[in-house]
Amino acid sequence: MPDGEETQGAGRDERQGVGRDERQGELAKTEHLLLDELTDRLDTLKLFRVDDEQRAGAILEQFGAKGKVESEMLDQLAVRAPLQYPDRFEEAHRTAMRALEVFDRNAARAPSNLGVGPLQPVASFVVQLLIRVIVRDYQKTVIEQTRELYARREATSVKGSPEFGMLRLARWQADRLAPGLQKKSLGLPTFLLGGAALSGVGSLLQGLLVSAAHNKIVLLVVAAVFSALALAGFWCILKAAAIARRRTRIALDQPLRALWETIGAAGRPPRDQSRQFATYAVILLALAWIVVPIAITAALKIR
Repeated sequence: MPDGEETQGAGRDERQGVGRDERQGELAKTEHLLLDELTDRLDTLKLFRVDDEQRAGAILEQFGAKGKVESEMLDQLAVRAPLQYPDRFEEAHRTAMRALEVFDRNAARAPSNLGVGPLQPVASFVVQLLIRVIVRDYQKTVIEQTRELYARREATSVKGSPEFGMLRLARWQADRLAPGLQKKSLGLPTFLLGGAALSGVGSLLQGLLVSAAHNKIVLLVVAAVFSALALAGFWCILKAAAIARRRTRIALDQPLRALWETIGAAGRPPRDQSRQFATYAVILLALAWIVVPIAITAALKIR
């Protein structure tokens, strides 16, 4: 190749290399500036929310925050460390895992004394069944959310840092424990038990309603039986919810709050379903109050 062509080719390659380096430098600079801007805004927001509510409000408007949920989201975004109290995390993790062990072993046990006299065996069986549903579902939720939280904070930790190592070990241990804590609430598959129960109750109610359509006595008997079952169901559900809540409070409430506190900016720990079950009990009682008067009124109109 002639010297002139070689020199031109070298100059062209050099210009292309310089242009490529400039474009890469501009891209890196742009990405750096965007990241710096976001970081500065979050750090400024964290400082303002502590020291100056008015200036914090101005920053909040820049982020588009309008309510409590949005403010909590920004509070959590402003926390950059994967663990708020890394020196206490391992202790809190061990305490929570120990609490889960005790809860799994004892929370679903039958109540010792329900104070219902000769009905104790039947009532104990039903109440224990409901307690098992509440506590097994709760411990499954707890271990799932704990694993997910550990994994997410591990992903935000600097590789090789003490926080990274602690979170990785804790997440691995939670993964090992999860299968044993994710037990079924009932002995039989739920859909089979529920389907059989609904089918049997539906057939029974259909036969009773057909028989009671023109019979005052049968209608009153059906109303009385339904009222008694509703009251019994209300009592069993409410009792089970109360016992499950008490056992959860004894074993898990404080350890989980302590664990979430050491992790920081993670919202609230998972809650059990005892309140929902208490609501179901009230709905069942209200249904009895509605159905029984209607049945009595209908019976009075039958000649």
